[in-house]
Amino acid sequence: SGCGGHGFGFGGLFGGGCKIGGCGNAGCGGGCGVAGCGGGLARCHSGGLRGLYFGVGLVFAKPHFKESFKISSTNNQTGQQTLIPFEYEYEATPRFELGLEKPSGLGVRADYWVFDHSGRDIFAQSDGRNIYGAHAVTIIFPATILAAAPGQTMTSTDSLKTQIFNLQGTMRARLGRAVGRVGGGLRYASLTQTLRSTVSPLPGTTPGPPSHLNWERNFEGIGPSAFADFRIPLRCCGLSATGGGGGSLLFGNKSLDRFVIGDINEVPASPFLNLTDADEVVGVFELGFGLEWRRQLASGGQLAVRSRYEGQLWAEAGAPTLGFLGFQGFGLGVEMRK
Repeated sequence: SGCGGHGFGFGGLFGGGCKIGGCGNAGCGGGCGVAGCGGGLARCHSGGLRGLYFGVGLVFAKPHFKESFKISSTNNQTGQQTLIPFEYEYEATPRFELGLEKPSGLGVRADYWVFDHSGRDIFAQSDGRNIYGAHAVTIIFPATILAAAPGQTMTSTDSLKTQIFNLQGTMRARLGRAVGRVGGGLRYASLTQTLRSTVSPLPGTTPGPPSHLNWERNFEGIGPSAFADFRIPLRCCGLSATGGGGGSLLFGNKSLDRFVIGDINEVPASPFLNLTDADEVVGVFELGFGLEWRRQLASGGQLAVRSRYEGQLWAEAGAPTLGFLGFQGFGLGVEMRK
């Protein structure tokens, strides 16, 4: 069947398995490409079990934002303004897959992946020379708060949650030494991104209301998806090279909520700004490649261990305005097949 998968939440590390007999172990005797295989690579990597499989793994993923920033820093003496971007570390994110394949190569699979983490918190205190601002720059409704007076502090936090669920039919075929798989079906995905910025009152002064600028962007949609992946046996130790990619077009609804107190623009923005249930289309695409090690078990099942480098792109997502959100990361996964 498929071999290795195609990106975050889209098969990824556990693509449904290539039905091998376990090269270099009891299933193949003397290993790939030698007499012990009784036919070499073709037999080692095309025969064997087909049926129910289950995979679980972790992707150490990091989000990337196109031309998006969290706050700004301005030096009043030089006039230099610096945009400070969102900053995330590589985070462990879970992924699961369950599938079934018939001996004919036709099958069905479902998988799920989720990223739910917060970015680096920012605490910045103005000294009167360096001032800090938080901004929500929509096309026609900007808003800004500032920590400008000496002693004022800007606090800014943000979070990001994305999740993807796929339900797809699959078809496996051989192309020379390689085993390939194609498939398609439906994908559900959602995205929630939040930013919370606050400017605290000056210490030692009569307390006044702090300035706030908060925004949240949400998208939820469903649409068609397709993928293709491959597995090419190597000539050693039951290893194979894997790779693949896929994409989807998701049709759904988006919303944008903004709340501001203390906007410093010449015409202050309204405290509340809402865009609710607006129609939206988002494209999600992924690519990846890696290695797989597979072994035939004495019980008759198969065990596969996979590592993979992966990338994913969300179009029109990842900021208050339209932009791009991407993920990159390294995945590790295990699959069991009976």
